[in-house]
Amino acid sequence: MESAPIIPWIDCPPSRGTRTLRRLRAALKAFHPILDEDLADTLQDKSRALFRILGEVRDADVMALRFAEAQNAEATRDEAAHQRRRARKHLKRKKAEGFRTAVLRRLAGKGWRRGGKKAGALREAPVAVQAKAALNRAWAACLGNGPDLRQMRARTQHELRKDLKMLRYLTEFFEDLWPGAAQERFLATLRTLQDDLGEMTDTALARSLGHDDPSDLAPPQERAAQDWQALQAQGPWWQPVPAVA
Repeated sequence: MESAPIIPWIDCPPSRGTRTLRRLRAALKAFHPILDEDLADTLQDKSRALFRILGEVRDADVMALRFAEAQNAEATRDEAAHQRRRARKHLKRKKAEGFRTAVLRRLAGKGWRRGGKKAGALREAPVAVQAKAALNRAWAACLGNGPDLRQMRARTQHELRKDLKMLRYLTEFFEDLWPGAAQERFLATLRTLQDDLGEMTDTALARSLGHDDPSDLAPPQERAAQDWQALQAQGPWWQPVPAVA
């Protein structure tokens, strides 16, 4: 995790906090087979709760920017300020200030280890074994949303966006294992697709709040659909690794 405590992130772009928490959750998912199950679940639950608090601040900030030139600009700015005050209280109540220290303390020593022969074998295996398994799970989750983004409901598009974020953070986490052009192409396409899906989500939220800027009339769905097809065509870039007995 980044060295800064969580509460001061409210005074910075909240995306910094959400990004850090997503990276932590990606690492927990990747190493779940060797982590003590109760510990992994506890850390996932806590990081998810903190993420939701910061996510509300992020959404309010985005809407304040969207409505900056609109008649209700002052109202959206006030709402963003309200969300920051509310988030600060919630983060304090959840003791977010000490979350980083608590995570490091829980992962010190041997208490984080899952028992059993299979978990022990995985701990002794090359990290590429767990990396491949984690990436395969993330890729399967993405594919489970469907092959054609144009045919997806808005909720499914949102789920695809979340699954792609997990895939991206895992890809970046394990990028040193399989460097090269294939990975770079995959990441470039993935990042563009994420940007387009993010724009679609923000546009839909703005419309639901009455934003009628002409620039919002054509969200990049077609480009996102093409990028999703391109990503599927590229397929997994990670290389085969030997299985663990």
